[in-house]
Amino acid sequence: MNPTGIKNDPNRVIKPTKQGRTKKDPIPPEVLKKLRQKSEDDELGAIVRLACFTGMYPSEILFLKWKHIVISDTRSYIQVRGTQYEPKGGGLKDSPFTKRNARQRTITMYPEFKQMMIDHRKKQKANADYKITQESKVFCDKYGNWYRNTTAGQHLSKLAKEIGRSDINFVTLRHAVASGLALMGVPPALTKQFMGHDRIETTLNIYADVIPDF
Repeated sequence: MNPTGIKNDPNRVIKPTKQGRTKKDPIPPEVLKKLRQKSEDDELGAIVRLACFTGMYPSEILFLKWKHIVISDTRSYIQVRGTQYEPKGGGLKDSPFTKRNARQRTITMYPEFKQMMIDHRKKQKANADYKITQESKVFCDKYGNWYRNTTAGQHLSKLAKEIGRSDINFVTLRHAVASGLALMGVPPALTKQFMGHDRIETTLNIYADVIPDF
């Protein structure tokens, strides 16, 4: 069973590559914009918007506390420093480790991204039924309860279907961000750092997919 519906989705384009791999055309910017607009009215939607801007894994996004977010006039950025996970036996826990060392990284915010985080913080403060501190989760419900990875994934799937793109999930959003950086001419080494790729070959494969003459 494929809960995302990717295999049977007519919008999904698969092309063979010279290396024998298969690739998907990156999600167009106008589709990402439509997804961001669709997700503007709710707390879970903010998780989706952050994934559109950064390509972060949901476990990384749900780990974030406000102490990991730096917003200033000179430089604004997110520090990716761990993951949220579900231990055996139930519940949710934070781990100060990422799956790979390279995923502990700093992601710079550009203006639209920065404004989204400012707006999110204002909305959270206005609606929260608890005192928000630097140790508070960036993404949680009005009572401070943590969201689960599966909850975020289901919400993204719902929004994606509403805009007619059931092939979109957190993995395809991640690929779209890396592809966008490639098309903007960002050097592969910087993209590798931004995305937290463990190997430069992973980054170069994405560049080769979206820039045929790369």
